[in-house]
Amino acid sequence: MFFLIFIMLTVNDVSAKNKQCKLPKQPTGKVRKLANSIVPILSKYNLQLKKSMPKKATPSGKIPWSSPSVDQIRNTPCKKLNVPTSEEMKNFIASKKNGEDRGTESTQVNGVDFKDESPALIAAFRQLTTSLDGFGSHENLANQKDIQKSYNIDPSCNKVECAVAKIWGEEMGTKILYLNLRHNFNASELAFENSSRFNKEELDDVLLALEDLPSHLIPLGKTNQRLTHYSRGYRPYGSNPKDIANAIIMLLDNWSERQGSTRQYLLFHEMSHNIAFKLNKMDEDPSWLEKSQWVKKGDSWFHGANACFPTRYSKEDPSEDFAETVAAYRYNSANFKARCPDKYNYVKKAVFKNIEYTSVEACSVSELTPSLATTPKEEHSEIKIYPLPEIMPLPPMTPLEATPETKEILDLQNNLGKLEIEIEPEESLPGL
Repeated sequence: MFFLIFIMLTVNDVSAKNKQCKLPKQPTGKVRKLANSIVPILSKYNLQLKKSMPKKATPSGKIPWSSPSVDQIRNTPCKKLNVPTSEEMKNFIASKKNGEDRGTESTQVNGVDFKDESPALIAAFRQLTTSLDGFGSHENLANQKDIQKSYNIDPSCNKVECAVAKIWGEEMGTKILYLNLRHNFNASELAFENSSRFNKEELDDVLLALEDLPSHLIPLGKTNQRLTHYSRGYRPYGSNPKDIANAIIMLLDNWSERQGSTRQYLLFHEMSHNIAFKLNKMDEDPSWLEKSQWVKKGDSWFHGANACFPTRYSKEDPSEDFAETVAAYRYNSANFKARCPDKYNYVKKAVFKNIEYTSVEACSVSELTPSLATTPKEEHSEIKIYPLPEIMPLPPMTPLEATPETKEILDLQNNLGKLEIEIEPEESLPGL
């Protein structure tokens, strides 16, 4: 009876996804085995329960829990090895200004006065500095800062590039502005509640993961789409302590504690959910469901006995199957092609437009930026582990206002926003 009452209360709390709970202190060392647990995935008036699978050692010849291995990520053909240079990013930002026919604009945004500035850059600054709720649907006036006073931006600093440099520093400010203008993603901790500022290494891994997308999928994000680090030391209410990220996109502390190449792969997996959404919810298309003979019975999905999967995690449901398939195609292409040729050819045509990553020769030359195909970037050898406070009482639950914008975001969350459970440590991840 208590469990049923708990379920009813949770269903009514559709905003619980964006509430925080403090994480308990985490032990260092290798990840321990994951016990069976139930993760609530909330929607407007619906509660879905997703049961996580226990980790097991991968027997020889069996497919791994998650794909690919660290070495495969690092050595995959046509992997972007360096983030765009400062000059390249600034040239792209300049192209957004010069490519307009709307002239210039003089206006004030959150206390900062701009003079004769590009409307595109002013719009980007407004997105980066306007506080919204966690879904990005409504302005959060209680959290809104006067940016001019908070960062001491004097009147002579009347251009957007100058203002973002005052807030994040020149290097980080250029990257955050570039990310917004090129990819439509908003990585600003000022924009969404329950967000923390990225550090340089984390933001570089975000950019590198996005650089691994084929050019025809850029920009991937919807206008002003969230791509932030969730508040450090916290996780979304209702999530699993082993969660790494979700497809909204919120990156958690568990993501930060991984190696650089693994962080890029994990983010690419989440972006693959967004690829499905961008391509008319491809992970729900009958042609995709047929590839693994997916059938839904009640709230559960079942696949065919002879279906081919790139990983064990891809057996969870059609959405995870699609995300793991797209990630395997990008980072473990040759092995995936040999194992599951039917699925390989499906995403080759439907997602990648015949671009292949089985070898350097197979990659489209036009997909490579010359400066990104030179000296490999060294892996981040030191990953900062943030101290995690003790669990504190949760805030009271409040219902989320039903608006068209909220319903659209909740629809995205329902289809893409499943929180990912922890994968095995990099050291033990075998190849396909």
